[in-house]
Amino acid sequence: MIAVAPIGQGKFADAQYTDVLKLMERLLGLEHPDTLNYATKFAMALSHQNRMGEATEIARQLEKHAGKVFGPDNPCTRRYAKLVQDLEAKK
Repeated sequence: MIAVAPIGQGKFADAQYTDVLKLMERLLGLEHPDTLNYATKFAMALSHQNRMGEATEIARQLEKHAGKVFGPDNPCTRRYAKLVQDLEAKK
């Protein structure tokens, strides 16, 4: 799993996150819990770079897919909905 990239290598880390996420989506599917968890980490990494628009868009996708997998009232789905709210509040 990818950790935090050294300072100045944010674009390299973004490319790695994106590549791994695409691979996970292809192998496991968009709605697999591991894919959702990895995408959450990517969204959080983007938010730590103050890239709230991109992070929020990923979080919205997470909420949508989690709703399909777990149902709308599941704690996981609600956690993704909360993530969307938190990221939108930081814009």
